[in-house]
Amino acid sequence: MQVGQHVLCIADFPLIRRMIRPVKGVVYTIRDIYKLDQYPEYTYILLVELVNDRARTREPGYNSMHFRPLTKLKVEDFTHVWDLDLINNKEKQDV
Repeated sequence: MQVGQHVLCIADFPLIRRMIRPVKGVVYTIRDIYKLDQYPEYTYILLVELVNDRARTREPGYNSMHFRPLTKLKVEDFTHVWDLDLINNKEKQDV
């Protein structure tokens, strides 16, 4: 995951007083990524669409394990599936 990347929320978050929480099934954009010294095995992300600025200390992040990265697909991504020369030749033979 990287800053600016779109991610899909795949988990329900518990209600926490005074905290805006992500919604399962919604796409968000990563604003920042960090780790905590006390939990080095976890990566936390902040989201562009959700800002919890009411926090008394550092803005709380969301554990990245609750999100799946999304990739933007391009036509080139499908060239291994569609061989356009084969398709064009088949259409010519059918005529």
